[in-house]
Amino acid sequence: MIVKSMGRKATSSIGSLLDYILRDEALLKDGKGNARILRHNVIGRTIPEMEKALEENEANRRYHNKRSNKFYHDILSFSLRDTPHLDMDKLEDLAREYVRLRNENSMAVGSFHGDRDHLHAHLLLSGVEIGSGETIRVTREEFKRIKIELQEYQQRKYPELVSVVEHSKKRERDVPEKEFQLVERTGKPSRKEDIRAILHASYEKAISPDAFYKELEQQGLTLYKRGHQMGIEDNRNYRLSTLGYGPEKLEELEKSSDRMEELASLRGDKESRAMSIDGRQEAGVPEGQVSYEATSEEIALESSQQLGNEL
Repeated sequence: MIVKSMGRKATSSIGSLLDYILRDEALLKDGKGNARILRHNVIGRTIPEMEKALEENEANRRYHNKRSNKFYHDILSFSLRDTPHLDMDKLEDLAREYVRLRNENSMAVGSFHGDRDHLHAHLLLSGVEIGSGETIRVTREEFKRIKIELQEYQQRKYPELVSVVEHSKKRERDVPEKEFQLVERTGKPSRKEDIRAILHASYEKAISPDAFYKELEQQGLTLYKRGHQMGIEDNRNYRLSTLGYGPEKLEELEKSSDRMEELASLRGDKESRAMSIDGRQEAGVPEGQVSYEATSEEIALESSQQLGNEL
């Protein structure tokens, strides 16, 4: 998934954001037409009640600074390919885990939207902890750690979801500014991130480079080759190496394939030995007695020894 967080410096906009994230036409609903609202440390059922609770908590802030974020608007956004595997239970579970990782002493109101062509969660989080009034600060490194831990939780609990983003420093620097701003503005994964998700899911399934390429084609991607470079042909071309699947990454699959062939060969030898034992048992050969075909030299030697005994 893609996670973004936007700070807001005016408490006067809390009501407006609540109106936006809780607007009925955007809310994801179940088969009975019911939506689900996430509340964490918030008392109140209506928008005015929740707005009042958040404003009263902000009024307890211990340290005041005009540059402080009074609250945050965070979005968890998933790939189109995850839509068939997502429901409100999973969305709420992932959203609650995110709130816990970010700061379980914060106040939060969340909703789940299905008004676009992808599912996403909106969260309004307080800028101070409930009760203590301590400022909630998350550094860039801490936010990166939160995203990594949330993704690990997703992969561990919901392996069927393919929305996976590499949060390495290099990868973050490689995201062009235009693409970054698009994601920030829409909350929707870019086409490049969608392709990365497909690459990750296909790589996890593949047992060899050829199987990897075949899986990509089955997922609707068009491959091209120029010299030694492989890539994806889409609305623009993407080299696999720039997406993190260069020769070294594919070499890992090659080694894995060779190892599997070796194991299969060993398994085959073991099965052959087992069949040989079964055959001896059927023939009445005592258990533990070794049976094998003797060479002509061994037969000749045994015959000469028998002859010597007779003499």
